[in-house]
Amino acid sequence: DELLLRALLQRLAARDLGAVVVSRDPAATTARHGVPALGLADLPGLVRALRRSRGLVLGPGGIIQDETSPFSLPWHLARIPQAELARRPLVGVGLGVGPLERRGSRRLTGWALRRAVAVAVRDEPSAALLRQVGVERVEAGSDLVLGFGPTQVAPQDRVVVCLRPHRP
Repeated sequence: DELLLRALLQRLAARDLGAVVVSRDPAATTARHGVPALGLADLPGLVRALRRSRGLVLGPGGIIQDETSPFSLPWHLARIPQAELARRPLVGVGLGVGPLERRGSRRLTGWALRRAVAVAVRDEPSAALLRQVGVERVEAGSDLVLGFGPTQVAPQDRVVVCLRPHRP
C-alpha cells in the first residue's frame, strides 16, 4: 500500500498536483510521504479537504472487493457521495477489482463507480468486472508500481518467501 501511494503521489506531483491522503495512521503517512493526511473517521476533515480540492481519487490498490470484510467495500466507496456533495469529480486510479461475491456488492460498485469521470484499473479482469456492473468509462492499464522500473539490487545469498493463506 505504501509503495502504491508513493507511485500515485509521484504521478500527481509530475502534473503539479498535491494530495490529502486518508490514512489509518495520518502522522506516519505525513512523515513518510510528505503530504497532509486525515484519519479514517475524520469526516469533517474530509469535507474540508474536498472543498479545497479539484477532485477525489479513489485508489490505488485492491480496494474494490468484498473478500476481506463485509464492511470494506462500503467503507471505501462511502467517500464518493461526499465528493458529489462538494461537487468534485471522481476518478479511479490503479484499482484492482474483485471478487464481488456478497449480496449487493456488484450493485453498490456499479452505482458508485458509474459516477466517475474515468476509472483506470490495473488489469483486464478488473475492467471486465466493472463493465459487467455498468461502469462504461473504464480502461485497463497496469499496476502503478510497475512504472518505477527495475531497481538495482546487489546480489546476496538470500531466499525470500512470502507466505499467505490461499482461498480454495
